[in-house]
Amino acid sequence: MSMDEIRRWLDATPLLVLRQQISAPVLILFLLVLMSAVGVTYTAYLNRQAFHQLQTQLMEKNALQEEWGQLLLQHSTLTSHGRVETIARDQLNMDVPGQSRVLVVQP
Repeated sequence: MSMDEIRRWLDATPLLVLRQQISAPVLILFLLVLMSAVGVTYTAYLNRQAFHQLQTQLMEKNALQEEWGQLLLQHSTLTSHGRVETIARDQLNMDVPGQSRVLVVQP
C-alpha cells in the first residue's frame, strides 16, 4: 500500500468525516457527559471509602462496648461489700468495733 492509498483510505473513513462535522455544542455536551461520568466514579469511590471507615468504627465500638461490660463486671466484683470486709479483716487486721467502742457524735 502506498502513502497515497493510505491517505485516500483515511480520508474516506467515517470517523474522520464525523470528527470534521462535530459542532461546538456537541463537543461541549460530550465533555460534560465525560466529566459527569468521572464525577460519578469518584463519588462511588468516596462512598466505598466512607463505608469501609464506618465498618471499622462499628467494629471498634463493639470492642469498646465489650471491654466496658467486662470493666463494669470487674468493678462490681472488686467493690462488693463482702470482698471489702474480707480484705479488711484478713489483710488489714480490722474488725467491727463493739458497742463500747462506738461513739455517736451529734451536731
